[in-house]
Amino acid sequence: MRPYGRHKTGPEACHSVAAALKADPDGICLIASHVWDTLGAVAASWQAVLILGAGNAPLDVGPQPGDIGKDLDVIAAQLIERYAVAEGKPIGRGADRR
Repeated sequence: MRPYGRHKTGPEACHSVAAALKADPDGICLIASHVWDTLGAVAASWQAVLILGAGNAPLDVGPQPGDIGKDLDVIAAQLIERYAVAEGKPIGRGADRR
């Protein structure tokens, strides 16, 4: 429980963090290995990524994380590709060489 009487997956926790960071909620991405954490983050207008593990498959309820992967390396590759493409930057090995 937190000072506002809710668990960390409650929207109050996410709003408190966004306010403390002075960030727009849609500009924050939570990377977690617990499904309930990602559901709470997405419900609070955050982006979320789920790292799969034993017993933490996505649930068929609520808002879903934007990316799902088997480990942090897979997730990192997905995020790098998404944001590089969104910004029009080349991706791949040697893409930053001139």
